Amino acid sequence: MNGVVNFFFLSWQHTVTPNFVLKLNNKSRVNGRILILRVQINDLKLVCANIYTPNDSRFQIIFIGQVQNGLQQFSGENIIVGGNFNCPFAEDDKEENRHLLSKKNIVAEIKVLLFSLGLEDAWRKLYPNDKQFTWRTPDKKN
Repeated sequence: MNGVVNFFFLSWQHTVTPNFVLKLNNKSRVNGRILILRVQINDLKLVCANIYTPNDSRFQIIFIGQVQNGLQQFSGENIIVGGNFNCPFAEDDKEENRHLLSKKNIVAEIKVLLFSLGLEDAWRKLYPNDKQFTWRTPDKKN
């Protein structure tokens, strides 16, 4: 079994230079799949969330709902979400002849999450026509 482990202090402050202070606090985890951190860099306050959505589509919609509930308390703040949704958002995120029909409900739930928190897919916004992938199936299709 492969996995990733994240370790963070519950509260931490470090002065890099007199004008650059980094603070980290308020860690929360949900079943090892959601990590939410409040980060402050000088006067800039961020909420950073790292998520790892289950591979099994039976659990994905439930999980995305948990992510939304966990992040809703930070609505209106500067939120950055990273991690692995284990689901492409659009046909452009797949190779040819690979369809999203089986994932349409999950995609819809992810879009509700993004809309409700005012988030955007930064990669797709910056590179609307690019086809690059972080993972491919063994048959080289995505």
